[in-house]
Amino acid sequence: MNEAHIKLREKNITKDGLIMLLFLTFSFFMVKNGIQSGKITTGTDWLFHVSRVQQIYHNLKQGSFFTFIATDVFNQSGVGTFLFYPNVFLYPWAFFRFFLNPINSFYAWYFLLTFLSFTISYFSMKKFSNNNLIMSVSFAFIYVCNNYRLFVGTSVFGEFIASTFLPLCFLGFYELFFRNKKKWYLLSIGLSLIAYSHILSVVISIQLFVLILLIGIFWGRFHDFLGRWKELIKAIILTIVLTSFIIFPFLSDFIGKHIHAPYNLINIDFTPSFSMVLLNSLDNKIGQSVGFSIIVILLIGWNFVAKNNTYMFIYVLGIVCLILSTRLFPWTSVNISIFKVIQLPYRYLEFTCLFLAIIGSLIIRTIFISLNVNTVKRQIFCIISLVIIFLMAFEEAYIDNPRFYPSEKDNSVEVLRKPSEKYVTFPTTTLINKYNYQYIFDYRCPIGDTDYYTEKSFKHQKSILSQITYVNNKGEHIKSVTAPNKFIFNANLNKKSDIDFPVIAYSNTRVKLDGIKKNYTLSKRGTPLLKNINPGKHSFVIEYIPNKIFYLCLISAIAGWILILIKSLYNMYNSRKEHKND
Repeated sequence: MNEAHIKLREKNITKDGLIMLLFLTFSFFMVKNGIQSGKITTGTDWLFHVSRVQQIYHNLKQGSFFTFIATDVFNQSGVGTFLFYPNVFLYPWAFFRFFLNPINSFYAWYFLLTFLSFTISYFSMKKFSNNNLIMSVSFAFIYVCNNYRLFVGTSVFGEFIASTFLPLCFLGFYELFFRNKKKWYLLSIGLSLIAYSHILSVVISIQLFVLILLIGIFWGRFHDFLGRWKELIKAIILTIVLTSFIIFPFLSDFIGKHIHAPYNLINIDFTPSFSMVLLNSLDNKIGQSVGFSIIVILLIGWNFVAKNNTYMFIYVLGIVCLILSTRLFPWTSVNISIFKVIQLPYRYLEFTCLFLAIIGSLIIRTIFISLNVNTVKRQIFCIISLVIIFLMAFEEAYIDNPRFYPSEKDNSVEVLRKPSEKYVTFPTTTLINKYNYQYIFDYRCPIGDTDYYTEKSFKHQKSILSQITYVNNKGEHIKSVTAPNKFIFNANLNKKSDIDFPVIAYSNTRVKLDGIKKNYTLSKRGTPLLKNINPGKHSFVIEYIPNKIFYLCLISAIAGWILILIKSLYNMYNSRKEHKND
């Protein structure tokens, strides 16, 4: 490796290091107000996700790494939320609970996800733009700090986590179909990480992949599909391997098992009008909004992309996603399952921000290239300017917003109190601190607690949520002892009895009577029913035991990640070796 190459390499490493330090600083800035306050202002889906973290934490404390059913949360009904809703990236949050109080463990997790999002966005754009520093830094800030992502980061954590990996996923798609097909594995990595976060984000990504390919073929911009099909097959196979442990529970316990999934319809009532999104964005509101900066990019972007087909295409995609997120698109006429399954069209706003953030980075690069200064000064000036601009934008978006400045002085947000009775619905917005944190789990979860019940169980959810056990058709409360993925009921029967337990029964639910495995029938509630139990004291264990294939899938996924790591290290070694030989 000659001296010029060495200096260039060292210079790039130094720049990347300084940028990472900048991202660390900014990520901390985004959580410092919450840490200082020692409080969290919850959002709509908060209890659903924090309950999942709580169950994982409980199981880890008891030495069980895997969580399949809810035994301590969601009214102890044994619901299989963990089987069908990805929870891989909730584990860091649960691990932080061992070292930090509940409030700071959340902010540590948020900090980690934010820094990871900055890093992935930066290096994804660096690859896409052929190492353009200005575009990479600009894209990272515009994308990570967009108003919609800030909104989902308050409580809609599935989408929030998935947003971290969207840039990598779409970079992989671009490489596979439009540039270097040997980089096909980037698509598998990105799509798999999204699958570990939020299944509906995978569905939307695939929708857009198909749309891009169809438009590309129609416009004659894509000529080499047949030459890339082998790499596409490789990408599909690797993705299946990496996500097999996510897919398998759907095959074993969902498909054909009459599971009551979340509604499979477009919710028009929660679909904003185009004018609402536009006005919210111009006001820089956090919610159904993309923020003021994205709207500016939308309005002026056409002038910067007019002479570049690739960026023009990305710009149009941003507009298409914005339209899809509103009632401007005729959602009431849509009757295709692949579209209806997304439930809330405003989910497309995340993709609007992704595509228009790319255009925003192009605009910033174009502006700074026009400045008559040397490269180093231009880059330093650009980065400092970006930091100042985004600090100002954050102050405007954050100020007086209780979700980012938690305060008991805000009369619009009440401090959470212990409920006076059981099954009170958790409030939409409330203030939590380390002293009242445990009260959260005494409330009824307003969203998601009965998702993935069986159809029978959903019809009888009241008695199940109330933990009523039927002994000879007479309802009574038998307090269960919980353990990871299992319930233990102890009962003293006066006569031969039929017992119907308030636990959701799935295909892999198993029942033991006094330590001996017993076959059971399904009650009218879709719960385990044991018949003709002899009088006396008995111990009943109801547990979820996954099929052994699940563990084989998990091992194959881990092996896949190890091979990817080895391959990456090998490529890095070869790259350095080639430079030394130059």
